[in-house]
Amino acid sequence: MFYRCREKETILLIVMMMFSFFIHIQAQTGDDTLQVEEFSKKSPTGAVIRSALLPGLGQWYNGQKLKALVVLGGELALAGNAIYYNQMAVQSVTYDEGEFYRDLRGRFIWWFAGIYLLNLLDAYVDAYLWDFDTGPDLSMHRSVMGEKTIWMTFTVVY
Repeated sequence: MFYRCREKETILLIVMMMFSFFIHIQAQTGDDTLQVEEFSKKSPTGAVIRSALLPGLGQWYNGQKLKALVVLGGELALAGNAIYYNQMAVQSVTYDEGEFYRDLRGRFIWWFAGIYLLNLLDAYVDAYLWDFDTGPDLSMHRSVMGEKTIWMTFTVVY
């Protein structure tokens, strides 16, 4: 009974901590009201922590919901395949059959680890470049002057 209550408290604490990452509550002086502000800039560290807790949650935080669902589905599929091939290796009759399934299990575990690390890196980079201007003012033009000279100009408008 004590352990169940402790688990519920831990889960509630984790959910509250995750919610506190999303909003920032700032108290006003001289008044008893609270003002809730949304962050206009994404935190790269917060995105990585979210992705470490649940693959794809950092992408969701960065506003890329489709990518988040793809990452989560891919990670679940890789983990499921690793578990399946582990069960097949345990139930195998011959050594060669068991070795075959253990190799497949190992591949899926390596793929899982690689996609997990790429998930963390992607969440960090997306949050870091959250306010990066990708408007049409950044352009590259090529102009030909005569027959033998090619000039390339790069224009940046502030």
